[in-house]
Amino acid sequence: MKLDGELANKGIQPVEMLELVECDLEKRVQIEPALGNASVVICCIGASEKEVFDITGPYRIDFQATKNLVDAATIAKVNHFIMVSSLGTNKFGFPAAILNLFWGVLLWKRKAEEALIASGLPYTIVRPGGMERPTDAYKETHNITLSQEDTLFGGQVSNLQVAELLACMAKNRSLSYCKVVEVIAETTAPLTPMEELLAKIPSQRAEPKESIAPEKSDPAASKSMISEESSAPITEEPVQTKAKVTDPLSPYTSYEDLKPPTSPTPTAPSGKKDSTIVDGLPMSGISDAQTSTSGVKTGITETVSAPEELSKARPLSPYFAYEDLKPPSSPSPTPSGPKEVLSSSSTTGEVASQLTGGNDVAKTPDTSLVEKNPIVNSIHHHSPYHMYEDLKPPTSPIPSPKKY
Repeated sequence: MKLDGELANKGIQPVEMLELVECDLEKRVQIEPALGNASVVICCIGASEKEVFDITGPYRIDFQATKNLVDAATIAKVNHFIMVSSLGTNKFGFPAAILNLFWGVLLWKRKAEEALIASGLPYTIVRPGGMERPTDAYKETHNITLSQEDTLFGGQVSNLQVAELLACMAKNRSLSYCKVVEVIAETTAPLTPMEELLAKIPSQRAEPKESIAPEKSDPAASKSMISEESSAPITEEPVQTKAKVTDPLSPYTSYEDLKPPTSPTPTAPSGKKDSTIVDGLPMSGISDAQTSTSGVKTGITETVSAPEELSKARPLSPYFAYEDLKPPSSPSPTPSGPKEVLSSSSTTGEVASQLTGGNDVAKTPDTSLVEKNPIVNSIHHHSPYHMYEDLKPPTSPIPSPKKY
């Protein structure tokens, strides 16, 4: 751990700035006291490669113990949680997928990543390449490169380079907020500051804006302002309540020339007896007591005051407005029966009356006109036998009596 020049000059040793606390991450009751008031948690645990035959190691260490630490950090409300994972945890690819032969270690690491993301804590997940072979001198010939998640499946990086990256992330929370970073070291990669490399990785969440502290005001100026305000008389103005302006629902209020369409007022038909007409309706049936405007109660329960208007009742039939318009009437049916029609050659010009029913009154024909005019239509018969004398309807033979 490197110290600033001021701390080194004071004689403070690096070991004095560290506090070592031991706890078992598989026991939750020991984690919360070990965290204390820590603001940043960096989780670098993993199943030991020396215990290859322990099939429960990846589950107990890489998943369950890490999840216990995440839960404790969530309760403690830490500001930042950094987790060291591995390449190939979320996407299958060689040679990283070979690590799953070690009892599915990559699957359990992915479960731990999902638990951290679901916790709601500000997080950073670091997925390094192989760290077994490289030594601390590896950084002298290889420079680190950062990539987005599910991009790399192979490569190497030293423990020292990963540790420096974790320290940079802890110092620059805004650059590493909610990011998943894959890191390896290459000889062809240029030497680039870690802050610039982190800035190129997109964040998976929008970072909340910190509240801006109000500017500090000068106390002397504030005192002078208070003294000036106190010397001046304070006059309180009455609060004027403004009526709430409501927008009209009709568009006709905005335009003077625009008026809503109105139906024509029907006029009373002529030829009727004189009567008092109000708004085109006859009011002869209403007594003076009903239309009195003095506001005094009359024999009818309803009273009409001066400013009130009489209720308008419009007839339901359109024939009320037009005199010439009459409703269609059905013709009176003419009953069937014999008719008596006289010839048009009558000197008097009279036409023989028709023998009709219904509303018409039947008239007896004049026998003198029948004698003077021999051409008279006979009464119509329904049977054809009266036209021919020889044509008789068939009759049943009369049986003759038998002789004995």
